[in-house]
Amino acid sequence: MLSRTAVRIVTAFAAVACVGASALPLSADGALRASAAARVVFGGVTPQDWPVVLSVDPSRHRIARATIAIDEQCSSGGSFTFGDDDRNVRVRKDGSFSYTWGPYTYRNADGTTYDQSGKVRGRFNASGTKVSGTWRVAETDYNGSGAVTDRCSGSVRWSARH
Repeated sequence: MLSRTAVRIVTAFAAVACVGASALPLSADGALRASAAARVVFGGVTPQDWPVVLSVDPSRHRIARATIAIDEQCSSGGSFTFGDDDRNVRVRKDGSFSYTWGPYTYRNADGTTYDQSGKVRGRFNASGTKVSGTWRVAETDYNGSGAVTDRCSGSVRWSARH
């Protein structure tokens, strides 16, 4: 069985692969689907050496999917990589956007739980060829009695180009 860290790393790579695949999906007969094929894909690498990929409608009014991996540091001294995948984010008229999720609680078979939350903020440049911002994620781990056993968080400034 994979450790939670290994599962998260595999998830991060799978999510990035899915975004790339979703940018040009095929129908059953192998033809490109017009709506998805019209999306504009932005890509980059974060200072943590993880990919960031955004699939955006051509008008830059909505981010269909945004995917990143972020290194988190924990109060226990541990660390892990978290893959985040956000969808359907509205872009304001000035080119800025923000999206907050969570906290969501996940229950493990052993009775422990963990809460996760995140926030992405960014802005497209005036010509619509570059997007940059910050991405934050956090996790709090609890034992079976509900006491906090660890707190982890990560933040990264990122940029991506079309």
